This record gives sequence, C-alpha cells and structure tokens, in this order.
Amino acid sequence: MISSLYKEFNALRSQIGSISHTYLSKSVSLENDIRIGIDQECSPVILIPEKKLNVDNWNKVNHKLKYLELMFHQLCQLSDFESGTVLKEKYTIICLSNASEIMIKYFLEIMELLIAELNKDFSILTLNRVIGNLIKLFSQPSQIDESSIIGLWGELLFILESEDIANSVAAWHNEKTNLFDFTFNDHNLEVKTTTGSHRLHTFNNNQIKEYKRLRVQICSIQTEKATLGRSIQDLWEEISRSNIDVSLKEKCSQILIETIGLNASALSYPKFDYNLGVSTLKFFASEAIPSIESEYIANSIREIKLKIDLDAL
Repeated sequence: MISSLYKEFNALRSQIGSISHTYLSKSVSLENDIRIGIDQECSPVILIPEKKLNVDNWNKVNHKLKYLELMFHQLCQLSDFESGTVLKEKYTIICLSNASEIMIKYFLEIMELLIAELNKDFSILTLNRVIGNLIKLFSQPSQIDESSIIGLWGELLFILESEDIANSVAAWHNEKTNLFDFTFNDHNLEVKTTTGSHRLHTFNNNQIKEYKRLRVQICSIQTEKATLGRSIQDLWEEISRSNIDVSLKEKCSQILIETIGLNASALSYPKFDYNLGVSTLKFFASEAIPSIESEYIANSIREIKLKIDLDAL
C-alpha cells in the first residue's frame, strides 16, 4: 500500500537540493504538528513536538538499532516545506537509516499507525507505548518463516472472498497467540493454506480435540507460487480499498506488521496463484478430523503433530 506519508516523503525528496537547515519538513498532523522530515542523507524522519507534553521527568535513553534511531529532547531547526518558515524547538525524533526503498515504504506505513494513535491521545503515556512497540518491532530478527507468509496470504484471501469483508476483518485475531484465526459471533474459524498438490495440513493433536469441543470450522486453501500471482501487498491493498472504516484498515495493517516484523520484502514476494486459491477454498467441520485419544499416548509424550489429508476424509 502506498501510504500518504510515503507520498509526502517523496514530495520532500523532490526538493532535497533546497535543504538549508537540519531538516526539510512538513506537518502531517494538524492537531499536534507531528511532522515528516528528510535529512541530508535522504532518510525519512518523524518529528514529534515535545512542547505540548510534560517531558520534565521523562528520562528516555536514545536508541540506535540497525535501521532505526530514536532521539529525545532534540533541539531542531526545521525548514517548513510549504511556507519556508524556519522552526526551532525540541522534538522526539524517529529516523530510519540504511534502508531500501521497500523498507522506507514499510516504515512509513508503520508510522501512519503510530501517528494515528498519538492523534487519539497525545500524551507521554501513549508516546511511551508506541515507542516501546517500535523498539520491540525493530529489535526482531529480519527473517520470517515461509509457512507464516503462506498462512497470512491464505487469511487475506479468505477475507477478500468472504461475504462481508468488514465483518471478517473485525473477526480476525488481534494477537498471533489467539486460539483461532477468526472469531465470529456464532462460530470460530481456522484457515489452513498449503502449496502442495494434496490438501495436506498439519495439526497439533490436542488442538484438534479443542477444535472438536468448540466445533471450530476449518477453511482449507490450496495454492502455488506464481510469477504473475498476487502478493500479500496486493491483497492488503485490495482490502484497504474496500468499503471498511479506518479503524478496520488500521487493524489489518497492525496484524500484517506484527506478523511480518522487519521482513518488508515478504510483502511483495513470494506471489501465489489467487484463482487457484479461490477454486480450492473448502470448509470442513472439525468433528470430522481424526485425532489420537489420550489412552493411547504415553505420559512422557508432550506433543503430537498430525499431517492430515482433508480430501481423504
């Protein structure tokens, strides 16, 4: 998704030769004058003014991570993009460095979410929380297991093919640790996606028993990698263009960011065959899925995983 922040950043980048102060910047929040800026290295910078915040006893330590730098109580001299006015005051600075273009786009998508949170409650408490989440995100390993990418792609396909996209996004899990992928008013649903030629899915034995007890529905999807297929980014953008409110778009973005972490390249690659996924989408009752009863399992066994061919049921 091309965020509005990325468009603003490109506008600043087009005028990089005119920078005569520390940052060329533009306000992206009329309420609180949060700004997007660009430094001499053409890196995107988010500037959060501290004049409205009670920062006297806010002793934050500056952070420098691989891609992210956080600085607090920084007296900055800014040149306003639209008026040319020179501003001089203290800011909290969030700067991305040494990043590819796809990482820049991804970073600014994340910043849009954080700015939206601050606009709802511009306080030290909220700023503390969003900065903590940012440090946690940018401290994660930059790699993601491909099975997680396939699983996320399948969940997005399910949302797009559901009768009510808004209702499906609202039912989507808020945390990766949630028991089910989707929790609707009258039922729970788990999405399983495979790139194999058979409808083979892996289940935890105890998980199957819990699914049976709660009558969880299983949505099975088969697909395959395709050069002209659709990526997570493609599906994400289509959901964002649908008729859902801003809070649901923000929720969708938040889940993707939490799942992908720093592996921004996973947004555009790999691509999968969407039509194949739609044509193979099939629902199964969890009661039909076999499991191994406890009396046949030795006490020393802590976990059993079963690979089940759902088409053979």
